Amino acid sequence: MVRTTLGKLESHAFFLLFIAFILTVFWYSMWGILDDMADYMKKKLGLTKHTIYIGMLGFVLIVVAIFPKMLERF
Repeated sequence: MVRTTLGKLESHAFFLLFIAFILTVFWYSMWGILDDMADYMKKKLGLTKHTIYIGMLGFVLIVVAIFPKMLERF
């Protein structure tokens, strides 16, 4: 009984570590893509990065305001 419980605990711990790793890699890659996009927009449009990031944040807030049901899944 103890052995099976310990096995389940180890598999759950491994799953949580794996999910944390995947989320970290996803976050890092998305941040890199957005940073490259901001550099490109800075070069082409002459905007500062702060302005670009505020615009991205505004876009996300507008999308959430238009589709509020999107937040019910989380």
